[in-house]
Parts: sequence; structure tokens; C-alpha cells
Amino acid sequence: MSDAQVPTSRRVARETILRVLYMMEVGRPMVDEALLETIAAHKLDESAADFVQSVVRDVLANKLDLDATITRHASGYKARELTVVDRNIIRMAITEVRSDISDASQATIVVEAMELARKYSAEEATKFIHGVLGSVFGHKRVSETHAGLADNIDTAEGPNSNE
Repeated sequence: MSDAQVPTSRRVARETILRVLYMMEVGRPMVDEALLETIAAHKLDESAADFVQSVVRDVLANKLDLDATITRHASGYKARELTVVDRNIIRMAITEVRSDISDASQATIVVEAMELARKYSAEEATKFIHGVLGSVFGHKRVSETHAGLADNIDTAEGPNSNE
């Protein structure tokens, strides 16, 4: 596997965050238990584990505000109407951009959110998530410098739309 194909520890950390948030919403375990179990399973280093814990705790502490933000920007959808995966991907990205948890650029965070959607959700969810995040952050498209991942993705269509 070349260096370009090896996932970064931050990417694995974001996948871990999504898994923990999913567990919290669907299975409802204790947050500390979910964090410890998932971090150990993914063999995260200390920096990545700290990142995961910070984002998860911030999302959980600000869930109502995050969901209100999603609802304002989701083109007629309420946050609770989105799939658990899509809702948590958007929550994670907003949290990461709004906080000092990460030094990643806004465009990088949006691209990573789209990659999570491609991997864990339906294809149309990628466009929807990009549109919502674009609305939240005040832009229509992610920088073209990010490997063309944003090509032809510039609207916040519903999560179940068929094109």
C-alpha cells in the first residue's frame, strides 16, 4: 500500500468518533465505556485518542445546538429526520471546525466528512452533507485543491433524493 493509500491517524480517529457517536445514539452505552472500547479496538495513539475523546465529548455536550444548526441549514429537513450516520458526520464536522480541537483546515474537515459519508452512508448523502456543511460554513464548494472530491457537489439535496 502506498503512502497515499494509508489512512492517516486523524482519518482513523474520525471513523472512531463516528462509531462512538453511533454507539451512543443507537446502543446507548456509557460514554467512557464506548470511548475506551473503540479507541482500544482501533489502536489509536495518544494524540488520536485525545482528539477522539475531545470531539465526542464536545458533540455530546452541544448536541441540541448542533442539531438546531443542522435543521437551519438542511433544506427543509430536521436533524432528527436524518440517518444516525449522516447526522453524526455533520455534527462532527461542525464541532471540529468551530472548536480549537483540530488544526485541520475547514476544507479538509469537509472533505473528510464527505469521505465518511461515501464509506458509511448512501451516495446521495455525500452531496447532502456537503451542501449542509457548505451552508453552515458559508461556501458552496470545497476547494478544488482537495483531489477533486467536491466535483459536481454544490447543493443540499435531501438525504434520499434520486438524481
